[in-house]
Parts: sequence; C-alpha cells; structure tokens
Amino acid sequence: MAPSNRRISRSLAQHGGSAGGGLIALASRRGGVMGVLLAIVGAGLLYKAVSAGRAQTRRLPSAPDRGRDIHLSSSVSINRSAADIYKFWRDFSNLPKVMSFLEKVEPREGRISHWVARVPKGPALEWDSELVEDTPQHQLSWRSLEGSDLNTWGTVVFEPRGDGRVTEVSLSFNFNPPGGVTGSATANFLRSLESSVLSKNLRNLKAQLETGEIPTNSQFDGKTHAGRRPS
Repeated sequence: MAPSNRRISRSLAQHGGSAGGGLIALASRRGGVMGVLLAIVGAGLLYKAVSAGRAQTRRLPSAPDRGRDIHLSSSVSINRSAADIYKFWRDFSNLPKVMSFLEKVEPREGRISHWVARVPKGPALEWDSELVEDTPQHQLSWRSLEGSDLNTWGTVVFEPRGDGRVTEVSLSFNFNPPGGVTGSATANFLRSLESSVLSKNLRNLKAQLETGEIPTNSQFDGKTHAGRRPS
C-alpha cells in the first residue's frame, strides 16, 4: 500500500468510527426521516472506519452487499456513570445477560471474541468478532472476521448527561447475510430481529445496571432473576 493510502486508512480508522458513532447516537435522538438518514450515514462511516482499520492488518473481508444490510439502532438513558456502563460492556461475555438474541460470547486471544447467536430453529449461528475501536468510557466498535457465516458490525456510544450520573447509551447493530441463506440458520436468526428487539435489550441493560436484576434469556418473556449489581 502506498504511503499516502496508508495515511488515509489510518485517518479513517482513527476518526471515522467516532464520527459514525456520533451520527448514530444523534439519529436515535432525532427519530423520523432525518433520524433514518443520519443512521444510514453513520453506519456507512463506521463501516468505512472498520474496513480501513482491518486493511492495515491485512484481514479486510470483501465489502458487504449493501442492498441486503440490516441496520438496527436504539438508545436508552441509564442512571449509572459512563465508566460503569463501559466496564460492563467491555467484557463482552456480559452481553448475553441482556441481549436476548445472544447465547454466549467468549473472549479469545487479543481483541477477538467468539459469538453464538440464539436461533429460533435449526443449528446455532456462530462467528468471531474483533474489537476495532476502544475509547474508554466513550465508545466500543466491533466487527466479524473474514470468513464468518454472517457479516456483522456494531458500535455503542456512552454519553454522560448532566453531572455524569446519567449516561445515554446509543447502540447500533448491523448485519449483512451472505448470499443463498434462505431457510438457513442465518435466515432464521435475521427474521427474528427487528428494531424493537434492540430497544427491549437496552431496557434489559438499564434494569441490570440500575437494579441488579438480570433478565432471563427466554424470548422477551419479561421475567427476571436476581443478580449482583456491577461494582
């Protein structure tokens, strides 16, 4: 790669993710047509940033077919500090406690983690993801590795409000299924996803961090069981 191209890739990787995450956070607050447009632009910037970062490590997958992309975004205000929420989310193994569509997430070497999705029918859907942006107490971004059954990438932004005891959490999950997935585990998984799923899962996160009750993994049955509130 030419030096000028490397500088462009580094710039995109360093700044594009933050800009994309900021637009997604703004989109969640604005809503309506403008919110949708901001979310699309933000997701595009985030994807370019992730791709630029992956290009530097020579593991950039082929670009997804944008015509099939599924973009989900939502936000919630939580009565905990950004540092507390960042600490909980940074340990990706915590996510299945609040995300109903995840069976488990296991840390692997370095910034890699192994994700297993809950599929309504058929075999489990699994992929490896890499943490591509980690700004402590502010933003985390990740994406699946090359060769995964499902191209997926996401970002979560933590924005303190007022005196810092309340934090607005803005989350974006993006999925791009490979071709020919009709009837497969991937297709079943994607059919179970909709924007309301993300909203419900963020409410689960709010309940977990504010009250210490961990929602069960049953499909949106509203049940909870007691858990220890994170320190």
